Amino acid sequence: MRKNIIIYFITLLTAFNLSLNLEADANLHSRFQSTNRLKEKYAVVSGQSIIGMLAAAVLAKSGYQVDCFEIRDEYTRNIQWAARQSLVNELASIDEKLADSFIKEVVKPIYKGSTHVYADGYRRNKSHDGLERGDPSRLPSTCDEMMAMSSVAIAEAKVFETFLKKYLQSFPNVHLYKGYFIEGHQIPDLIVIAEGFNSKSRNALNIPLIPAAEDKLQIAGTLG
Repeated sequence: MRKNIIIYFITLLTAFNLSLNLEADANLHSRFQSTNRLKEKYAVVSGQSIIGMLAAAVLAKSGYQVDCFEIRDEYTRNIQWAARQSLVNELASIDEKLADSFIKEVVKPIYKGSTHVYADGYRRNKSHDGLERGDPSRLPSTCDEMMAMSSVAIAEAKVFETFLKKYLQSFPNVHLYKGYFIEGHQIPDLIVIAEGFNSKSRNALNIPLIPAAEDKLQIAGTLG
């Protein structure tokens, strides 16, 4: 792997079994041969998780040709995300219509505030002004600022992923694949790896995992 390739690793709660060195669909090979990318910026996203697809959307809006790969045949579990207003604002920074559709099609608003329950049983109640339309000018400047915001909606992970995949399919410069990236056909300008905690690509390259935060017990599930 050449040194000029920038590799971003994004740690998610679920592990996705992806690699960059196995066979992919034969149609991919023919497209690499027929497409002239000498003057185009080209990115590969490994993992069609929520984070992976959001990365693909940002790159596509920035003018990249994007190939986004996923090995999973189906999603193995479904969890609910407590979404802060900052998530809606982040989506609006990509596309304001995307944020509007997210509110209409994906999330269920939380009207009475939220209660955060910690591993030691401590509860912290937060009130808020309710779910608002996305505003790209109100992005948090730090992670602490984002985490201090209240949860304003609930989103099911499967529904969110399906929603983002449909959005990516609207881009002519984004191509979604079931399979693996083939090395040697084209050297990307950028690689985004969104494979999960046990990334095979990171392990294959012997890149150590750097914790982004201290270990904490997290409980996830779906409320009926």
